Amino acid sequence: MICVVLGPDPAMARARVREIRRAQDPSGDSTSFLDGKSVSLREVMMDIASVGFFSAGRVVVVEDLIARLGKQGARDGGQTPDWPGLFAAVPAPSTLVLLDPSLTALPAAVR
Repeated sequence: MICVVLGPDPAMARARVREIRRAQDPSGDSTSFLDGKSVSLREVMMDIASVGFFSAGRVVVVEDLIARLGKQGARDGGQTPDWPGLFAAVPAPSTLVLLDPSLTALPAAVR
């Protein structure tokens, strides 16, 4: 599953992410958090593809990745971000949460 949580209210966006995490990984043992301001799409793909610690799936929460790489012409390590590749890399039992409370709409480059 892929969840995109946008603003404009950061507190509401974070509350929604907590709800998603509790539903998908109640114990929290298979959840990881990545800083979208510095992580590459490849690193996110590797993290979401890894096996969960105590369950079949994982929950990976990445904050601010869309704001950084969602603009037309954005670069990820010198390359155009591979959004379709990221979305295809999410295994069925896992959940990728893209949290971007600073955005109010999904950029066209990500759609």
